[in-house]
Amino acid sequence: MSNEMFIPEVLSCLNCVRYILLSDVDGAYIASRMGSEAAAGCISKLLELLRIHRFVMSKICTANGTEAHMYSYGTPGALLRKNILREWWNHMVSSEENTFPVEASVVSPDMTDSGISLTLGPREENCKISGVCLTSSLSKDLLDHYPHSLQQVNKRLPFAQAAVGTCFQYSRPEFEDNRPSPHRLLSHGLCRTHLVHHFYSPPGSASQNYDHWLSLRLRWWRQFSSKPSHFVTSNIDAPDGKTTSSIDYMFPWGQSTIETVCNHGDHDIKQLEEQSGLSHQARVSRKMVYPHVIECQTSLEDAMAAFLADAFQEKQIFSTNKNIKQNGARMVLQFHPHLAPYNVSMVNTGSKSRELRLVTSHWSQELREAGMRVLDTADVSLTQEAQFRRNDELGIPYTVVLNDQTLDTGAITMRHRDTMLKEQVHIAKFKDRLVRYTSPV
Repeated sequence: MSNEMFIPEVLSCLNCVRYILLSDVDGAYIASRMGSEAAAGCISKLLELLRIHRFVMSKICTANGTEAHMYSYGTPGALLRKNILREWWNHMVSSEENTFPVEASVVSPDMTDSGISLTLGPREENCKISGVCLTSSLSKDLLDHYPHSLQQVNKRLPFAQAAVGTCFQYSRPEFEDNRPSPHRLLSHGLCRTHLVHHFYSPPGSASQNYDHWLSLRLRWWRQFSSKPSHFVTSNIDAPDGKTTSSIDYMFPWGQSTIETVCNHGDHDIKQLEEQSGLSHQARVSRKMVYPHVIECQTSLEDAMAAFLADAFQEKQIFSTNKNIKQNGARMVLQFHPHLAPYNVSMVNTGSKSRELRLVTSHWSQELREAGMRVLDTADVSLTQEAQFRRNDELGIPYTVVLNDQTLDTGAITMRHRDTMLKEQVHIAKFKDRLVRYTSPV
């Protein structure tokens, strides 16, 4: 049974007690836990922006007698998640040699899994599925596929596996070990999309490979950030003695872990061999060894929370023109072009609306065929300035303005989100310029 078909059936078994906006729960909680009024104001404005544009919605549900969050995503949020996942996949799978993707089931065969246990199925007794356990981690699924991947590389190290999948866990609401959680934006949800990568390393170079992956992952986070120094690494004192580090983001309300990198050693492979009764050793030169498993694990929810907090800016608008009314601050989501829900928005202003609509539709299609994400709403009810403000709040890097002059001379105006500067470009050249501005990192 596929994940897509099974998850709605699972969620229908939950008792959804109330439907709320993200800001109603998370904003009140975070603001109550922060000492800084400036930080509280910042997160309140961010959550209000997410509510207005429907980035995230939240449900409060009960599972196994415990309240938990369930998140759903409007169009901007869904596109942001898709872009984050694409960049992670390109970085961890597509660009890496001998990396094998696998797909895990949401149902765990291990009844000791710490996920959620439910009774599913029709009412008929002979069709009922009792005590189903939903998976809470993808690590075991990756290890289950290890023997096949080992054969794929003729038992030679190194190689890697990667998985993306939905995991279930009911949260410990506000307190863990009697301490308040510093980070609740999109965390503590019932469902989380885990992104897990296992690198199988020769034991002699495991330490160097561990440092390599920690550094590589930190650079990945920072390259999409407008505040790279807010991404930092920390050592974790793991109770089992495994070498573990975290990549943290300094949110306005405190530092919180968004990814862990762990060297599990050879314990997992030896345990797998003991269970199967087959040899799972790999070859390094002419020697057979047990590989060390280096795991990188994050989630789409943690990534989305970090990049939303990182992108949010509140900028003051000033003008030397006394005739222009000062509009105060404007809220901007300063996303990297690769993560922004849309790369460009098309705006029409002018009296020749029909002709402009035809030109706009043509060039929107041209941009889509060039791989760009285009917002073309043809919304004439908003003023040009109101559309600029909306695009800034959606994190759209560029706005293209077409007017009557475009029909006469071919000139269009390109506005940049971060600087608010406008430049005139001929319509025949703006596509190449946009592609260059949003080219791969």
